Amino acid sequence: MGGDGAGRDRVRRTARGAAARRRAVGHRVVTHRTLDGADLGHLRPHGRLGAADVTDRHPFALDGDLPRGLTALEASAGTGKTFALSSLAARFVAERGVPAAGLCIVSFTEAATAELRSRVRGRLTEVHTHLARCLATDHVAVTGDALLDVVAATDPDGLAARRRHVNEALAEFDAATITTIHGFCRRVLAGSGTAAGDLDITDGASDLAEAVADLLIARFGHDRECPIAPGRLEQAVRLRLAMPDAAMWRLPAHVKAPTKGQREHHRYCDPTADLVDEICAEVQSRRLARRRRTFDGLLAETRSLLAGPEGGAVIAALRQRTQVILIDEFQDTDTIQWDIFRRAFVETGPPGSSPAPAVVLVGDPKQSIYRFRSAELSAYLAAVAAADEVATLPVNWRSDGPLLTALETLFGGFEFGDPAVAFHPVSAAAHHRERAIDGAGTESLTLRWVPPGPDGQLVTDDAHQQIRRDVVATVRELLDDAAAGLVTLPIDDDDERADHHADQPRRQLRPSDIAILTRSNSQASTLTRMLGEAGIAAASASNESVLESEAARQWRHLLAALEQPGSAGRVRAAALGWSLGISANELASLDERGLDRLHDRFRTWSSELSIGGLPRLIALVRAAGLHEHVLSRVGGERHLTDFDHITELLLTITGGRPTTATTLLGHLAALDLGVVDPGPNGGGKQDVMASDVLARRIDRDDEAVQVLTIHKAKGLEFGVVLCPWLWTAAGSNGPPHAHLDGVRQIQTTWITRADDGAWNRAVKEASRGELSGENRRLLYVALTRARHRCYVWWPQVTTARQKGGVLGELLAHAVGHSDPPATAADMASVAERSEGAFAVHVAPHRAHGGWRPTTADADHQLPDLEVAAAQRRLEPWWKIWSFSAISSAATPYAAPAHPHGPMVGGTDEPSADAIAPDATTPDADAPATLPGVLRSVIGGTAFGTMVHEVLERVDFASVDLADELRAEVDRRMLARRFRVDPAVLVQGLLDAIEAPLGGPLGDLRLRDVQRSDRLDELQFDLPLGRLRADRIGGVLSEHLDADDPLRPWAERAATEGFEIDVEGMLTGSIDLVLRRTTDDPSIQRYVVADYKTNQLGRDSAYAAPDLVAAMEHHHYPLQAALYLVALHRYLRWRLPGYRPEQHLGGAAYLFVRGMDPARSVADARGVCWWTPSPDAVRALDELLAGGGG
Repeated sequence: MGGDGAGRDRVRRTARGAAARRRAVGHRVVTHRTLDGADLGHLRPHGRLGAADVTDRHPFALDGDLPRGLTALEASAGTGKTFALSSLAARFVAERGVPAAGLCIVSFTEAATAELRSRVRGRLTEVHTHLARCLATDHVAVTGDALLDVVAATDPDGLAARRRHVNEALAEFDAATITTIHGFCRRVLAGSGTAAGDLDITDGASDLAEAVADLLIARFGHDRECPIAPGRLEQAVRLRLAMPDAAMWRLPAHVKAPTKGQREHHRYCDPTADLVDEICAEVQSRRLARRRRTFDGLLAETRSLLAGPEGGAVIAALRQRTQVILIDEFQDTDTIQWDIFRRAFVETGPPGSSPAPAVVLVGDPKQSIYRFRSAELSAYLAAVAAADEVATLPVNWRSDGPLLTALETLFGGFEFGDPAVAFHPVSAAAHHRERAIDGAGTESLTLRWVPPGPDGQLVTDDAHQQIRRDVVATVRELLDDAAAGLVTLPIDDDDERADHHADQPRRQLRPSDIAILTRSNSQASTLTRMLGEAGIAAASASNESVLESEAARQWRHLLAALEQPGSAGRVRAAALGWSLGISANELASLDERGLDRLHDRFRTWSSELSIGGLPRLIALVRAAGLHEHVLSRVGGERHLTDFDHITELLLTITGGRPTTATTLLGHLAALDLGVVDPGPNGGGKQDVMASDVLARRIDRDDEAVQVLTIHKAKGLEFGVVLCPWLWTAAGSNGPPHAHLDGVRQIQTTWITRADDGAWNRAVKEASRGELSGENRRLLYVALTRARHRCYVWWPQVTTARQKGGVLGELLAHAVGHSDPPATAADMASVAERSEGAFAVHVAPHRAHGGWRPTTADADHQLPDLEVAAAQRRLEPWWKIWSFSAISSAATPYAAPAHPHGPMVGGTDEPSADAIAPDATTPDADAPATLPGVLRSVIGGTAFGTMVHEVLERVDFASVDLADELRAEVDRRMLARRFRVDPAVLVQGLLDAIEAPLGGPLGDLRLRDVQRSDRLDELQFDLPLGRLRADRIGGVLSEHLDADDPLRPWAERAATEGFEIDVEGMLTGSIDLVLRRTTDDPSIQRYVVADYKTNQLGRDSAYAAPDLVAAMEHHHYPLQAALYLVALHRYLRWRLPGYRPEQHLGGAAYLFVRGMDPARSVADARGVCWWTPSPDAVRALDELLAGGGG
């Protein structure tokens, strides 16, 4: 380490100086209209970045100095970026003492986020174990793991301090922000207190189509011919909304169209650009009015917040909390995402804010392949150009050395759409330098040359057919050789860091070791079918929506018949489908009695659906032979996977409750529009893309060849990879767009179908160049998925239009010519340079036959199978606990526990037949002096849930509060009728919102609480140590004052009724957290508030004695205690300088039936306050964390 420190310092000084010079000069202000009004003056003119524009790269050393400032870490395929990221996070924690709450790690998919969370926790655990061992043995052993060795390179006091840092981070690991970019933006918006943090997420397709139709009708609907293609206009608007910084291309003032036809089209150019901007503004306005948001809108709103008047305070809060930012997959970013991180963490912060944290951007520009999702390589290059340091990961941990040699032979000096994005060789890890696969030829990369036929011709269609057959034959030969013991892999081949030495045990190649990568979903489907016909198990996954599958069509037929079981056409269509599997001949032969029985069956199913919900319907359909009917068909596994996928989606939405066919058809239609509803327990929103939820899944998990698109394969690796269609060219169906003169421009004349003139081709040509660059990067992604062996097909197509796409460009580059090689012999020089790692084989014309897997390796017999026996005692008390689960041990009529997720508001209240013993049936003629217009309303869990949902959704401070309440009530009563007049319910809730809260909040009303000062449905999942539940009452008894009204409950809970052992996780959801500024403006207090709709009896005045009795009877003090501990931990993690004496304000239970706005603060009704001391909360926190008793 010490030997190269001076050199590394020089590199940093040089890099930082270059970055400073770039920030001082070379920035050109670009002015154009953006959708969110963002200032784009920071953008560099794009052009083509030359070597002088890019900071010099150097190899990144994991045991070197920790990054400071902005660091760009370029990680080529297989170089272990996730390992590097998790190791960096562990080093920041151990060496710099960064707490878990100070870590912010962002990725771009839920799956990547989950992996990062697991990896970071795992590396922290390894560091903790290693440091503990060093301290215990008083000896620092060299492990060979750069992370462990560098964190242990300190004195004994340093070892103890670093172990303490890691221990604290592991204890509070859930406080770390490890999320997607959309999750990060949701947190920023929610933390700022904007109402926007509560909007539903959709893909916005329905809003967009509606706005396009409305404005076209308004503009051209009155005897005017529409010169605009509506479909193209909709695509342009969608792209413009996804790229709010883009501008519609407009006609230059000096241009005159040379032909009459061009003049006719071009006179609509600027008006069409204006129309696109107008529709975009209209779509955004409608979404805001309807409280909807898209994922693109989420990013734009976050940037606008950071750039707006409140941005300084938001940025200061982010920097106060965050010390390290690690951003994964940054090559998939766009200008908005880079703007967000640049403003928040890179640029000079507002006065008085904390220094900028260390920011590490990790990505590989050679794998930037999501241009169709609005990713912009130009944004990545701008971020790299602003970096203080640019480093690369130099070692490939995935692929064998010979395969890397073959790839370097082909790719050396190859560019991927920009001179700044070029191929850089990487070295193989020490244990991967030799070829790890035995058999399957001697080379690692094979080019299979498909020659012309005897007539010297090979047209494109014939090339596709020949390649499909050769792929199947190649897979069959590999598996046949493997069954004969001729193709083997190391037994731990899936572990990329395992040492693959020569005498290591080996296993035969399996079907699941093989992947076939395609350019399109249709190619994947065709190959999967052909492999199945050849007897080779194959599983496919694609980005196609499951709602476009045959299974979706079958579901719609079935539901249509259930919706109208008397309709002969609908019933016949469903009967011919998978549910009954009746053939056309059988259906035609049915007599009148048989047809009646058929209709009766669908009537029965429809009735059962309305009684027992979707689970009951599925049970009936399966009993009728669904699985047999589907699996008897070719591709049955695929069909059944899709059918079960749709079933799962509908079950998630309905929660298994009684429903109707009409409702289910409506849910399918909503899913088709991209409206993803996570269901009754999902909180109403999810940070997932609708396309991810609906993407078709792998259809089998046994030993099967994997067939998937290149996009789907990104981030994955396989032992053997086959790439049949890299020679095909991929185009774009949407409007051309490109980065020109510092601005991304969208070609407007594509909408009007105008003829191209020389002046009109700039965007189109630049777009074609960007698309070609992305195709080159797709080629790189495909060829770097293999660990040991890769096959590529190249047909010698003789049609004039077929140039071989980017694979032809790569082969031409490899042989040093401008055109692709004409014969297989032309590639001889490439094979020679690779020293045997690359070879060309001419693919023969051959028919494909079948293949059957062997039951075991050639020289190994599988052992007899037996049921595994548990080797440890399964403790019955270790589970997910909640307030209801604990209280039900002492309260026979308490609400049932919800072990699989936190309760939402309302479900912890007694049902209508489980009222307190002293309660009586409400009487509409009760004395007028008693509070509440809701006294006569029948209650219960469902009613309580509805009230909670309404109160969660409305803005208490809205000037239209009554209208908002009525809208929310009406919406919920459409789905389920309650025996209550909506006007009465609205008035009752309005009274509760207008009533004084009393207690520590004095005359404050819910009406006075702004959105920015409330947090609804704060869900928590906390680790729960082993303890007896009665210890909770004991701890409270020890700390509550003698005159505390709830002390008697605590004393009883400590001695009777709660003698149960609990351990595991504690889950729950706090209805409302209120924030109130104290007399000292620098101090804010936070209060737990819980809505209750309990009926306390006919004569109850909802005064303090009645409320205390209800609290005791339903064990609400237990709930309040658990919620206060949850809020205590939340504030301890999130609020700098948190002290419960100053910030924790107690709990308020709002019995909404009794809250009366006419009462004074001194005589407030319906609100039960409980403010246990901070010592009591601390003691409970320790008890729940560590167990005891």
